[in-house]
Amino acid sequence: MPGITQILRRFYSDLIKGRTRVAVHSSGEPELGEDPIFIIGLFRSGTTLLRYLVDSHSRIACPPETRFMQHLAGIIESERTLGGLQAMGFDREHTCQRLRQTISYFMENYASSKGKPRWADKTPEYVSSVASLQEIYPTAKFVMLYRNPLDQIRSNIKSGLGLADRIGDFAEDNEYLAAANYWSAQSQVMIDFENKYPEQTHRVKYEDLCENPEAILTSMLGFLGESWESEMLEYYKFEHDYGAEDGKVGSSRKIARSTHDYSTWDPENLRLSVEKTSVVGSVLGYDLESLVSEH
Repeated sequence: MPGITQILRRFYSDLIKGRTRVAVHSSGEPELGEDPIFIIGLFRSGTTLLRYLVDSHSRIACPPETRFMQHLAGIIESERTLGGLQAMGFDREHTCQRLRQTISYFMENYASSKGKPRWADKTPEYVSSVASLQEIYPTAKFVMLYRNPLDQIRSNIKSGLGLADRIGDFAEDNEYLAAANYWSAQSQVMIDFENKYPEQTHRVKYEDLCENPEAILTSMLGFLGESWESEMLEYYKFEHDYGAEDGKVGSSRKIARSTHDYSTWDPENLRLSVEKTSVVGSVLGYDLESLVSEH
């Protein structure tokens, strides 16, 4: 029962960390504030780490995975649903405006409760809805986060968080092949989005973020129109709300790259993983063939 598990994990985290959750209430519609920020990345790509770093900025509130936007985005992704609304007199532009108001109600109120003027969101499921989110928020900023596919494949399999629940559309009898298909297809969605909206997107690689966080964050913040704050590197000193995410990051006191020893893999699983991800990986600068040959 994953729902009960999430509740127990949240309760345990709050108990151990001494947190008191504050309910967010609003008596009216919030003002649509500054351009929102979307951290777009696949499961196990480092989105939680980046979320904690961004949430430590004095002007940006980034909650745990929200998940609800994909359901609202589905309204404009369904021609039948749009047809029904249009028959009632609500065209596509009007529908997007109302969806924007609905999303902003939750997100603006959340940011306000943290005393911050701007919000960001990181939810791995939103990779599939990124084009719709751009249509709803035409001026939003998108940070596109990537990770070495072999490390990400292994991390997905080892996480114990239910691989099938997260990448069910790419299910295979071989879990390595399933995770490789997921990485390749969804990373291509992200790359295509970058190519279509270069002015609204900024690429970050997990490895670069871990190896040189100040430089990478400074560049990212410049893209977002925000100033660098050195306190972000001490993200563990801030109180972050806990939700569905990698709990290890919240308990860490340093930014450290997580990688895997490919020599321990079954040779066939390694071959399949490289075969399925090498083309897209090369676009992102990952030379998988050489990585494997080293082992």
